[in-house]
Amino acid sequence: MTHSVELLIEKVADIKARLKDANAELKTALQDTQVFKDVLEASMEDKRYNVTEKIACSHALKVALKHYTPQKQQDEQDD
Repeated sequence: MTHSVELLIEKVADIKARLKDANAELKTALQDTQVFKDVLEASMEDKRYNVTEKIACSHALKVALKHYTPQKQQDEQDD
């Protein structure tokens, strides 16, 4: 029993590491899109609000991800 638990712990650790790598790749790919660049630029140009580049970048990533996520997958996430 203990051996199987150890294997599952290793399996989960491996999946977490792969997910972290995939998320980093996704972030890089999203930052190369025109959607990300447009949202980031618009956020930084609007001087009515005190928006830092970090916050604007985070927002632009969320908008780009939402834009490129297929509608069916978005509906499942909203449930």
